[in-house]
Amino acid sequence: MKAEAFAHYTDVPLTLIGLVLFVAVFAGAVIWTGLKENRAKYEKIARHALEDGEQV
Repeated sequence: MKAEAFAHYTDVPLTLIGLVLFVAVFAGAVIWTGLKENRAKYEKIARHALEDGEQV
């Protein structure tokens, strides 16, 4: 009886694994993009000295 009542919860571990993987991939994409932007900024600085008042 108890097994029948909770039979629809058998997908919970798989759902949680999928959710964790989705969040990890999304966070990885955000971090990767941020690192690429940071790298581009510092490469611009390394290529030429900034003029007075120039923003990166």
